Order: sequence, then structure tokens, then C-alpha cells
Amino acid sequence: MGAKVLGIDRTTLYNKMKKYGIEK
Repeated sequence: MGAKVLGIDRTTLYNKMKKYGIEK
């Protein structure tokens, strides 16, 4: 956790949030 979340994982995390409907 760290640079990974702010890097490539950020897009995956964002898509996951959208899937759950947690668009902040």
C-alpha cells in the first residue's frame, strides 16, 4: 500500500468503487 494505490491500482480501485456505487 502506498505508491501502488496512487499508481496503477488507483484505476482499479476507482472502478471497484463505481461498481459498488461509492463515488466520492
